[in-house]
Amino acid sequence: MRRAACLLLPLGLLARSAVAAPPDWVEVRSPHFTVYSNAGEADARRAAQQFELARATMVKLWPWVAVEGMQNPVIFAVRDERTLRSLGPQYWEGDHFRPASIAAHLGGRDFFAVRTDLRSSGEIGDNLFHQPFWIYASSAFGRSFPGAMPVWYQRGLAELVGNLLVQKQEIHVGRPRSGVLRLLRERGYYPMPEFLAADGDSPWVRDEVAVDAFDAQAWAVLHYLMFGDEGAHASKLDRFHQLLRAGATAERATAEALGDLQALATGVRRHVGRKLFRYHRVLVSLEQVAGGLAARPVTAAEAALARAEFLVAMRRPAEARALAAEARAADPAGPGPDEIEAALLDAAGDAAGARAALEKAVAAGSRNARAHYRLAQLSWTETPDETGLARLSQLLERAAALDPSDADPHSFLADVRLEQGRTAEALPLARRAVELEPGTTYHHVALARALWNGGQREEGIAAAQAGMRVARSAEDREQARRALDFFGRATAVAPAPAGTAAASGPADAVGRRVQSLLVECARSAPEGRGTPFLVTVEVAAGGRVEAARAEPATPYSQCFQKGLAGLEVGGGEMASSFTIRIGR
Repeated sequence: MRRAACLLLPLGLLARSAVAAPPDWVEVRSPHFTVYSNAGEADARRAAQQFELARATMVKLWPWVAVEGMQNPVIFAVRDERTLRSLGPQYWEGDHFRPASIAAHLGGRDFFAVRTDLRSSGEIGDNLFHQPFWIYASSAFGRSFPGAMPVWYQRGLAELVGNLLVQKQEIHVGRPRSGVLRLLRERGYYPMPEFLAADGDSPWVRDEVAVDAFDAQAWAVLHYLMFGDEGAHASKLDRFHQLLRAGATAERATAEALGDLQALATGVRRHVGRKLFRYHRVLVSLEQVAGGLAARPVTAAEAALARAEFLVAMRRPAEARALAAEARAADPAGPGPDEIEAALLDAAGDAAGARAALEKAVAAGSRNARAHYRLAQLSWTETPDETGLARLSQLLERAAALDPSDADPHSFLADVRLEQGRTAEALPLARRAVELEPGTTYHHVALARALWNGGQREEGIAAAQAGMRVARSAEDREQARRALDFFGRATAVAPAPAGTAAASGPADAVGRRVQSLLVECARSAPEGRGTPFLVTVEVAAGGRVEAARAEPATPYSQCFQKGLAGLEVGGGEMASSFTIRIGR
């Protein structure tokens, strides 16, 4: 029922230790970011301000960007290379590039670590926050469209924000990184039609080497459309964007807005050959985000757990467990170490072990929304009883209360409410999930089910179709397809026997009763659930179900047969007969 389970990564809601140790780490929370630092409060504040400025700049230039509802990223502003190495040791193993920042993503949250002992001079290509800004922007832009965003457009916008340069009184957006220009001049360009049509499965995007050249070309195309020839092509980009926002496919938006692709390719090459490049100067001052920064020292247990979280995301189980042990020693009663252990077991494929660890964390008073949500996922069964549904409901209600901006608990809770037969409560939960994450297929499918079960058939089908439009993977498309196939089968009306007249009114009434029976029979007579069967319904003159026959006969199908018998469905003076198929 639920989409593929995501791996749990404990959030920054860590247990407060009673052990008073001299704090080496501080925490700074801004409205949209959480920063941990061992470089002192000033550097922690500076990092939070940089990210808030980047976010404010995105909102000012692109007011439609969907930054609201995103989980707050966690940033480690570290004092030196040694600390950075402790968070990403694999980059110092063997002959690797030694980064100035590293990033990880797991459980719906971004994690970044950036050295603070290196200072940006403001020269071209010298933005130390490039990787974190790029990832944050890509995530925000990717969730801002009703359909799947063209890969080149998403990555091009992210590259623009990635090289955002903060000056004293203004922010520069659009200045090229020297590495981007070098790649374009040394490696050349991908063919423009294939480049614009590339999706997330393209080898140009999936290959670690090829993607650098792809991103460079994405920046070049976008920069040319925004600034090239004194802004002469900006209207094309505006039209392209408007079509995508209106729900047009990438193919249609490209054809209608960008015109001659050969001319576009020629113009981009000429544009990249320039010596000077235009860029935006955005007046977003530091004073606008200087307030609202809450700073506090963190305990030894909190510092250890925060770093352990990062190492879980970096897939370094040995180092993460060592830090979790430190936290356990400092705060034996805290839930954090069990959350770390659950995440590591989950990543290793040990669902039973992860569930046991999460049960311990929740019993210890975990305030980690994702821990409650993941425990609900691991507790789900295809035929839950009333007790199981009540437990799922409790966990998901708690997850939604701890993090109201997380869409996943809302859509899952909507599904649970449907299983409980509480359709009226499911609908607002599913709607809220779609509002929070409009670009996620599963939330649209959950809304489709809630609408359908509530008797709003056309709206339910439209919601499932919206889920198909935003699908970004084969799994997403399969989720939406299954829902649409079910709706199609449940409303299919077979040809009526000779001498009878089909009546759409009775068929619709029976269809609505079928939706409630899906839940009732799953609880009372689950044996045979999942086996397709046909229900032949005979409606007498006047609109009463005279007979209902289910084949093949199982406890589940017989439950439908009994539930339909004698149903008052209305209709005309003539008798009618029709067949509904349940299941695949």
